[in-house]
Amino acid sequence: MGADYPVSATLVSEFSPTKSRGQHSTFLGAAWFVGAVAAYLVGILLIPLGENAWRYMLLLGAIFALIIFCFRVTLPESPRWLAARGREKEAEDIMMKVIGEKASIKPSGKNVQHISYLYSKSFFQRTFFVCGFWFCYSVAYYGISMYTPTILKSFSNGSQISTYIGAGTISVLGLIGALLGFNLVERICRRPLILISFLGLTGSLVILAINNHPTMLFLVVLFSLAVLFANIGAGILNFVYPTELFPTGIRASASGLATAVSRAGSVMGIFIFPQLVILLGNSKALWFFAVISLIGLMISMVLAPETKGMNLEELSDENQHSNFNETMAGENNETMA
Repeated sequence: MGADYPVSATLVSEFSPTKSRGQHSTFLGAAWFVGAVAAYLVGILLIPLGENAWRYMLLLGAIFALIIFCFRVTLPESPRWLAARGREKEAEDIMMKVIGEKASIKPSGKNVQHISYLYSKSFFQRTFFVCGFWFCYSVAYYGISMYTPTILKSFSNGSQISTYIGAGTISVLGLIGALLGFNLVERICRRPLILISFLGLTGSLVILAINNHPTMLFLVVLFSLAVLFANIGAGILNFVYPTELFPTGIRASASGLATAVSRAGSVMGIFIFPQLVILLGNSKALWFFAVISLIGLMISMVLAPETKGMNLEELSDENQHSNFNETMAGENNETMA
């Protein structure tokens, strides 16, 4: 599953036309949250099975994995990947099969293929950005989503169903946020979307943290707002930015690195938060997520570029890439001023 993250995101990006690439990639992210909501619903439906419910949950996951495997077997190779290796004829044949018309796929610029380029002067800023914002999102989102049922349980008078419904409601709002982002990504662009996302997430978490005596309704509403803002931008742009900001030869590697760093963030959120709850209590422990979200906002303010309307060949050219960094740095300074 972890290996599929960068591969599927890269394939979607490399097959998509420039004008709709953002929507195609964010739809992939939104589909993740459809699955998350479905998982809550299935969990509720399987409660009557008692202690064996988890076995049926895993069995259902295995069935879906088999279906996806069958889909993956029929996927054609990326035309841009083929063209980057001098196999233009194969790339053109695949495009003819996929879109029904002849399309010329030509490699542009230097054929960058070594993973060390991720840490080079030209690309390090982009590498730090995609790893940094995704890490911050994962710490906050997974920490919240994993422990929401645990937090809500103490306010539900022992009702397991109420806890699941509350957590499920929060998950649904996360899905709504992802769908809103999917519809906005080509309208208000990538950079404003990720800034709105981290700003709303930070604000929601701060309000949660300063309330020492919350009610069940207050928690559900604020956690819902937190995941809605998280997923309207950062939660779906993690399928966009890593696949847009790097050349074909290292695009999947960059996405894989960012994915790995984000998983480290999710593990960090999951393991640190309960220790903070023991030491400080629920409300004060939430400051941890608020600070991480604020760091994500600062990283995005300084480093998030706007890639709407630029094709992957433009973004892949190393010389244009360096100029693009300089242009975005100037725009970022004007924005902060």
